[in-house]
Amino acid sequence: GNVLTIDTTGLPEGASTLAVSISDSLGNVYLKSIPVMMHRSFPVISGSTIEGNLYTSDDGVTYFNEDITFGLRGFESYKIADIEVLKDGNSYGHVWLDTGTFSISESGSYSIRVTDISGESHTYTFEELFDGDLASSMVYDNALPTVSSYTFSGETKTNGDGEEFYMSNGTIAISVEDSLSGIDMDSWSTDDIDSQYLSYDSDSQSLLIDTTGLNEGTNEIIISVDDNLGNTLTYVFSVHM
Repeated sequence: GNVLTIDTTGLPEGASTLAVSISDSLGNVYLKSIPVMMHRSFPVISGSTIEGNLYTSDDGVTYFNEDITFGLRGFESYKIADIEVLKDGNSYGHVWLDTGTFSISESGSYSIRVTDISGESHTYTFEELFDGDLASSMVYDNALPTVSSYTFSGETKTNGDGEEFYMSNGTIAISVEDSLSGIDMDSWSTDDIDSQYLSYDSDSQSLLIDTTGLNEGTNEIIISVDDNLGNTLTYVFSVHM
C-alpha cells in the first residue's frame, strides 16, 4: 500500500495536531487529524527560594530550628506529572504544582523526585537543586549550647557554708559546646564587664574574664552565647572577690 512518511524533526516540542488530506484518483478526499506529543527532553527544575532559619556547616549538613519552605523553578512545565519529596528515600510529601513550594520540619536526608508525563523519573539532591548552598542532610536543632567547663586560675577559699571566695585576681574560663550547628563565637555577650577584661578562645570555645575588672565583693555575671542558628544560652553566676 501507499505510505505517508513524516519527519518529526520539524514538529515542535509538546502537543501538535497533524492534518492529513488524501485524495484518490477519482477526487474522493479523506481527512484525518492525528494528535502527536513530542517529548524529546526531560523537564528541568532548580531551586529558587528558601524561607526559614537555617545554617549549612562546612561538613555538609544543614541545620534548622523551624519549618523551612522551599520554592522551585520550572515546576510549571506541562511535561511534569508529579514532584515528590523524599526523606531517607521514602515519600515525605509532594510539591504543590500550583506554587512550586514544599516544606520540611523533620531531620533526614532529603531529595526531590520528578516524574514526567511519560512516566520517566529523575531524583535531584538538594545540593544539585540549590547549587551547593543547601545540604541534603537536614538536622532539626533547637537545642541550646551548654557550659562544658568553668575554671579559675587564681587562689580560692571555701568557707564553712560552702561559699567560694576568689582571694586573688586571675582568669575565669567558661567553655561552651554545641554538638549540632556549633557555637557562633561572634555572639558572646556579657553584662557590666568592660571589654578590656574580656577575651575569647576559638579553639576551646571559651570566654575568658580577667577578674581585675570585677568589683570587690559579690559580682553577679550574666553571659550569653548563640549557636549558629541563634539558639541562645544565658548563663548566670556569682563571683565573690
